[in-house]
Amino acid sequence: MRGPTARPIVIAAGGTGGHVFPAEALAAALVARGERVVLMTDARSSALESPVFA
Repeated sequence: MRGPTARPIVIAAGGTGGHVFPAEALAAALVARGERVVLMTDARSSALESPVFA
């Protein structure tokens, strides 16, 4: 890879832990590489806390 992208990487996941937690792990790895990440979920994920997207 050439380096961080100028545009954010968008990750879409369902709103339950089985979808959000793997998406969060992927996002954390991308953020650690300097990427900008947007996570899109549905309303069910509002009860989940995320240190990546705090």
